[in-house]
Amino acid sequence: MARVVGFDISGKHSVNGKYYLVFAFVEAEISPTRVERVLDVKLDLEITETPLTHSDLARVILRNLPIEFDYITSERGEFKGKEEWIVKGILGGREFKFCETLGEIELVRIAHHVSKASRDLLMRVFHEGSGSLQRKV
Repeated sequence: MARVVGFDISGKHSVNGKYYLVFAFVEAEISPTRVERVLDVKLDLEITETPLTHSDLARVILRNLPIEFDYITSERGEFKGKEEWIVKGILGGREFKFCETLGEIELVRIAHHVSKASRDLLMRVFHEGSGSLQRKV
């Protein structure tokens, strides 16, 4: 089994002039056909007025990686269709591949559900609240 980090980003479209980006990182042991065991889930949030650059994206990814893992996987769209070797360079030479196997696809799908649900919650709290991300008591 491989120890893989799948990630997904939700919120790549502007809302009222801002980007509310939620990154989900799911670390798991996977086989070629399925996710065998989820080891960890991390979320990260970026609110910007401009779309993320590749260096911004790399900064967020690199600060959320575990110490030990075999490789990172995602859908092609997260890097705007760049080739794998370019993405590897953006990530400082870390092992990376776009999801291909059923296990990798399932892992990225889990990350997608986590990022989408988390962003939906963020937007609901943000827009129903006072316009800030402060916790309501």
